[in-house]
Amino acid sequence: MPIMSLVILTSLLLAQANGTITRDPYGVPMIHAATESDAYRLAGYAVAQDRLWQMEESRRLAEGRLAEIEGKQFLASDREVALNGYSLEELQTQIDHLSVDVRNDFAAYAQGVNDWMLEAKSKNQLPHEFADHGIDPAPWTPVDSAAIGVRLLQYFGRMTAGQIRNLAAIKYLKTRPSSKGLELNIFDDLLWENDPSSPTTISKEDETQCPYTFVLTKPDRAVTLKTLGAIPTTNLFELLPGVALASRKASTEVAERLHVPFRTGSYAMVVAPKRSATGVPLLLSAPQMGFTSPAIIHEIALDAPGLKVQGIDVPGVPGVAIGATPQLAWGLTTGVADMEDIYFAKAEGADGYRYGAEVKPLQHEKVTILVKDGDPVTVDRVRTQVGPVVLKTGSGYYFTRRSSCWMSELQSIQALHDLYKAGNTAQVDAALSLATVNFNFFYAMRDGNIGYHYTGLIPVRAKGWDPRLPTVLGPDTAWQRMLAYGALPHVSNPKSGLLTNWNNKPVSWWPQGDLPAWGSIQHKSVIDRFLAKPLLSPADLEIAAWGIARTDEDAPAFHAALQSAVTPTLRNFDGRDLDGSYSAAAFRQWLDAVRDELFLGVTGNFLDQTNYRTVVQPSVILKALEGRTKTDFLHGRSTADVVRAAEAKIDFSRRYEAPSIKLDGIDPIPYSNRGSYIQIIELGPTVTGRNVLPPGEAATGDHSVDQVNLSRAWIYKPMTLLVAPSPPLPPARSAGG
Repeated sequence: MPIMSLVILTSLLLAQANGTITRDPYGVPMIHAATESDAYRLAGYAVAQDRLWQMEESRRLAEGRLAEIEGKQFLASDREVALNGYSLEELQTQIDHLSVDVRNDFAAYAQGVNDWMLEAKSKNQLPHEFADHGIDPAPWTPVDSAAIGVRLLQYFGRMTAGQIRNLAAIKYLKTRPSSKGLELNIFDDLLWENDPSSPTTISKEDETQCPYTFVLTKPDRAVTLKTLGAIPTTNLFELLPGVALASRKASTEVAERLHVPFRTGSYAMVVAPKRSATGVPLLLSAPQMGFTSPAIIHEIALDAPGLKVQGIDVPGVPGVAIGATPQLAWGLTTGVADMEDIYFAKAEGADGYRYGAEVKPLQHEKVTILVKDGDPVTVDRVRTQVGPVVLKTGSGYYFTRRSSCWMSELQSIQALHDLYKAGNTAQVDAALSLATVNFNFFYAMRDGNIGYHYTGLIPVRAKGWDPRLPTVLGPDTAWQRMLAYGALPHVSNPKSGLLTNWNNKPVSWWPQGDLPAWGSIQHKSVIDRFLAKPLLSPADLEIAAWGIARTDEDAPAFHAALQSAVTPTLRNFDGRDLDGSYSAAAFRQWLDAVRDELFLGVTGNFLDQTNYRTVVQPSVILKALEGRTKTDFLHGRSTADVVRAAEAKIDFSRRYEAPSIKLDGIDPIPYSNRGSYIQIIELGPTVTGRNVLPPGEAATGDHSVDQVNLSRAWIYKPMTLLVAPSPPLPPARSAGG
């Protein structure tokens, strides 16, 4: 018998002996196995059946190997990964620090992927893209899974270091005659450290006193001037490449093209038994990771002794990221904590940098990038002792990134795997304490408990420096420690019986860091308006998800100002972003016009419209309109004057066109402000759940688009494993059966 046939036969016999894969009516693989390792091996097999080409592109993106099959158009992304990322050896080191059980899960998953690759190749069932690109799939390895997992955790679980971007903004403002001399006031207006009016996950009645002096000390003007005075001389255009590299701009743009996670954001709602119309805890979780075909994420169910879990997985990574067990349901949203900093150090000699009184050597590694139809490109991966160099200036300074979870991201996957076996809140906490990246974690348990915890390694920074700007690298500016897990914002069984989040602040005293994310206007308020009833049912959570997709989060905050408008269409806008609405279109135009009336002549557009809208957010527009900023953006005008000047620029004949989910070959699905996946779990005597994952489970075939109509109608399908008892393993049958 040929060796290839023998390998395939052996793999199938193993699958037959130790587990089965069945699929529900929507193609979701339901895996029943004799051991945990068997479950993960069959998981790898099933996911590869559904998404093998997506997995191939995802590992190449994460490892910086896309140009090898796609050509020069992907070289920028590969170069960014080479400069910013880990080597394959470093990824293996992270795997080696996982528990034996989770290392086995990674290995078993890789074996399952390879089982399907061999079988698919023998049956001529490989995705056509392999032949189109003239390649065979290389064996899958645990390192491939680690690379995808680390990229995902970095992207969603820690925000990029914004200090170079902020420095570039100040340099930009200095170039403009209209803002010269005002740049630091404008900087403070646009990048406030804490807005006490910003909505929080933990309410005032559940809030404990702030235990950290570092969050109560705002950088004053003297500290900002000291920090700026220490930064080496640079110009705006010298900084821009560093801004792009620090923000991982190239690889993020490529991610969307390749149908792998490219957006951050999510919302969650948790209801305690005392607020539940059914008397049991409820949880809705909706990660917002983008919409593509095939779907960004995948659904799976695993059932083995000691393991029963169903929810979403990321193709290529073993485990369930958001889901439920018979005891627990959980959701995650991006936490937006400031976990990265940019430091600068003076170059010393040919290959060193200054660290206090010492001269340290730079670390170099040559990385070769293969390019289809082109010559290989060699990249010099350069690091200081704290992390990758993202910029070297002409004046001889290195700007280097430091991340608090450097070389430890995979511990967060360890935390998830431990979570699957948690039966009480103490075990939930034990699992979450291992998480190194930052998420808002929400849970509900069958025993009636609900809770929230902010996770990750959050650094305490040296005093006397403005955290919004780069800082000199040295022992005097080093991080002092990481906050303990138990000291991070958290609450169990809140007094209101309700927890909601949409990437908002965890608690009122929490600092913003270097990203202007949390102001008085924040879309969590929209969720809260839909959940104001004394008792809430699963249907109420569904209606909330439906409603927030059709609601303008900014409109209520501007209601008072809009009373100065002349036109009833604008003055009486009720905040409903309904497709075809004249009022919604008028309000959106008006807000853009107000932004321009107040800011454009002073600040300019920060080099492009996207930057401008990101920096000048609605919260700061409202402050400026009401005269509550350091800078006088009104220029002697009244609020009513500005309201009407903006109103005069509106085209009232336009109708609002609701953002839609646009997928190749599918009619647009209206109202895209929703989760890429939405699950609603009810934790009664039996845990039941419903969910939807458009467009479908598989990349091709019947299950590639069969959830489109569900999504279009805001209908959910049952999560089959949760309501079904574990069946006995049947006699030997096909691994795909």
